[in-house]
Amino acid sequence: MPEYNETHQEVLEALADGIPGAKLRWLSEFTADTDVAVVFGWFKYAYIPTMRKRPIIENYLPRGRLIVVESAFLKRKQYYQVGWNGFAGYADFKNEGVPMDRWNALDIETQPWTKKNDGLVVVCGQLPRDTQVQDVDHLAWCRETFQWADKRFGERAVFRPHPRHKVPWEYGIDPSRWDERRLQDVFADASLIVTYNSTTGVEAAVAGVPVIALDRGSMAGPVACDELLESAQAWKPDRSQWLAGIGYAQWTLEE
Repeated sequence: MPEYNETHQEVLEALADGIPGAKLRWLSEFTADTDVAVVFGWFKYAYIPTMRKRPIIENYLPRGRLIVVESAFLKRKQYYQVGWNGFAGYADFKNEGVPMDRWNALDIETQPWTKKNDGLVVVCGQLPRDTQVQDVDHLAWCRETFQWADKRFGERAVFRPHPRHKVPWEYGIDPSRWDERRLQDVFADASLIVTYNSTTGVEAAVAGVPVIALDRGSMAGPVACDELLESAQAWKPDRSQWLAGIGYAQWTLEE
């Protein structure tokens, strides 16, 4: 368990309560003598305390004996994702072919795919030093991807800085082209959402907006286009099995 985060402690304690024989250990006291290691989140270069997880992950991941807990994809204050050997699109949630019951229980309205083909094309920025993008130059990705969108869609192309990024000018994109409205308002005017691997891609697909997701770590991957293509606006596959899988990828503390 991490000494630095009480919420992570609470979640891991709840998980241990449901696993016969599970033992809780502080990160600083962990020894590699267990069959399976469970961690909350990945290590983050920008936050030194999390680096204690790195040797654990590097020990158990190659052997396929790692479980990673993280914030969920939807209803993030109530649910947590639990996957084998990674998080989000990198994880195996053992949810292939599952029924729709857990998705239905989430009680989230799924909008039909939009018929809009002249709406906004929204390039979504992520926190530049967050775990999901720490191994790439995300700021450069944002600039280059927005240039692509601007060249092909003109004024329809907008950039959405991550709402928690404290220095959004760091993205290097003209603020006059930013769209900082509520996400649902952005979706209502959009015909395409472009992400690297942001959870925004999941929310967009549920809201009926086609998605480009360029990294396999995106949980929206199964229903998204994985290339920068103008035709991605017409990328509208059946979402049923993908939605069912999300239902079986995230869990409450009680569960």
